[in-house]
Amino acid sequence: MTQAETWIPSCSVEEAHEILTRSGSPLEIEVDVFNGRQLKVWKNQPLSMREFYLQVTEEYKNKTCLQERIWHKERQAFSLIPDSALGITLFDFLGLSYVALLGNELLPRLLLHNIDLLGAVSVLLDPLLPLAPLKHCLTLAKCTILILDPDRADMVQPIASELKKTTGISVYIVFNDQATGGRWAGMDTWTTVCSKDREASEDILNNDPNVLPDDDAAIFFMSGTTGLPKAVLTSHRACLTAPFNDSLLEGRERLRQGKPVQLGSSQNSNVQGGILLPRVMCHIGPFTSMMTCTYRGLKLVIIRTWDPPEGAYNYPLFTVVKAENITRIAAVAIVIRELADNGLAGYPLESVVFTGATIPSSFFQSVRKGFPQTRVQQVYGITEMTGAVGGFAGRDYEARPESCGFMYPTNNVRIMKDGDNEALLGEDGEIWVRGPSIMKGYFGDLVATDKVLTKDGWYKTGDLGRLNTQGYLCIKGRIKDIVICGGSNIDSAWVEHVLYSVLGISEAALVGIPDERMDELAAALVTVRPEYKGAITEEYLLAKAEEFLPKYAVPVMIIVHDGKFEHTTSGKILKNDLRILAQKEWERRKGQL
Repeated sequence: MTQAETWIPSCSVEEAHEILTRSGSPLEIEVDVFNGRQLKVWKNQPLSMREFYLQVTEEYKNKTCLQERIWHKERQAFSLIPDSALGITLFDFLGLSYVALLGNELLPRLLLHNIDLLGAVSVLLDPLLPLAPLKHCLTLAKCTILILDPDRADMVQPIASELKKTTGISVYIVFNDQATGGRWAGMDTWTTVCSKDREASEDILNNDPNVLPDDDAAIFFMSGTTGLPKAVLTSHRACLTAPFNDSLLEGRERLRQGKPVQLGSSQNSNVQGGILLPRVMCHIGPFTSMMTCTYRGLKLVIIRTWDPPEGAYNYPLFTVVKAENITRIAAVAIVIRELADNGLAGYPLESVVFTGATIPSSFFQSVRKGFPQTRVQQVYGITEMTGAVGGFAGRDYEARPESCGFMYPTNNVRIMKDGDNEALLGEDGEIWVRGPSIMKGYFGDLVATDKVLTKDGWYKTGDLGRLNTQGYLCIKGRIKDIVICGGSNIDSAWVEHVLYSVLGISEAALVGIPDERMDELAAALVTVRPEYKGAITEEYLLAKAEEFLPKYAVPVMIIVHDGKFEHTTSGKILKNDLRILAQKEWERRKGQL
């Protein structure tokens, strides 16, 4: 019998939600009105990011908040969150404003709290962006202050004057300049601005800007697989949903397994646990993980790079996991699987959280084998949703690993087909979501906003999926990630999952290549794990595809790619370059016929 057939929960999802959100519970739900629309919201959620940080500062003042590892160590305590020097500097320069952060993983984490304490809007930029898209992002966001690290200062300084004219930036501050001793023309340094009088810190903390839950809080840039990034504007309420969603998910899992539930933010253990984030902090996934671990009083451990050598059982990362008492890891699937395969197998993690796309069952089985006692969790969400709007863990996940779980009770979901017609249960269609964490819109782009946000607050995700009778949400892929071959729609995720089932495949991507007769032809590309290089051939993979796929869905070719695929910051494979590569290879093969 399958896990789905043998798993008999102690209560239904609806019953668990009712118990967890009842009156008087820390997860109590109430109805609030935003833009004339009624939304279900967490009653006990702080009103603003400022209120949230002041609460955790008091509750966890003797704990470590941040630990950066691998290349060097840098530690920050919760009690240092209200950094008066930054607050005074920003307030003196421009008061409340849009403040952009451009730097390594440490920079946004150190400064985000202080910007929120002022009620200003944080603009989180990808430190890996080349100059052209960076200029695009800064122009969109209309920032007045740009705080950047020395490496990015070296890159931006030659065009700093130009950016002031075209983007609205009036102040540059180079953070952590002491390590380099560098000087950048037209830019202030952190050393200089921190020399200001710290005695005014109480004024900064006591002058409440009276920020409301639905006021602007942050701008993230959508890590799209095509085109330039869009600026996603989100509210304080949206940013603060993540810790409550996470608590709900954990409580629901325990109730359905018949276990007792203890709700609340604090850690009871005297030994502080930590969460490992091997991701850049500008993306929504690490941001919501940061909010959750801050709420729980966990230590956030950041690594600047993720590229373990082959068979790196003594790689410093694994030493860090043990030394910092890492209890939770949140990352895209390939990172977690590499941890399970390279030295951490059997380590007593409390939980691993898959972010990004729904994972293939082979990935799930690999991680389950590596961490047999660990709570495995999958969440569903993207930047425009300010993180996850649904998910599941434990036995629920084991029963349906091909899905992404249940919606959180503050959110609503619809499956729509043929435009505005709601699909029946079990039918495929576009996933629409409404709830308190949905973005306010694409900043500076009303046309793009109107394409994805309806007047009554539904966000059109662009994801193709279905709901089953038990409430599981299954993601089939992106609506636009469909290869149309001779009138047949080939679901990319379907073909990719078949290829992932082959032992030794690291990543798989299906792309469409133009064809005059068939419109498109399906071509696949795969990368192979190091120990299987040379052992997996195109012929072998095509035979596997023919075994599990209908004839129309079998790729015309499968390229065994030498190297790694490029990804967005959210972990999605960038398919544009792969599509070009596949097209060139197909044309080369046709020329040999």
